[in-house]
Amino acid sequence: MHKINKTNKSGFTLVEMLLVVLIILILATVVAINVSEHLMRANNAANDVEAKVDNMTDNNADRAGNLGAYGF
Repeated sequence: MHKINKTNKSGFTLVEMLLVVLIILILATVVAINVSEHLMRANNAANDVEAKVDNMTDNNADRAGNLGAYGF
C-alpha cells in the first residue's frame, strides 16, 4: 500500500504573518509621524493667520478712533 503525503498546504506560516504585521506597523508609524508634522504646520499657520487678523482689526479700531480728528 502506498502512503499518501499531503503536500498541498494552504494558508500562511506564522513567520509570514509576523512579517506582514511588522511591515504594516512600520508603514503606520511613518504615516503617523507625517500626519503629526503636517498637523503641527497647519496649527502654526492658523495661529499666524489669527495673529494677522487680530493685528488688522486692532489697526482698524485705531483708525476708527482717530476719525474724530478729521471732523467725522
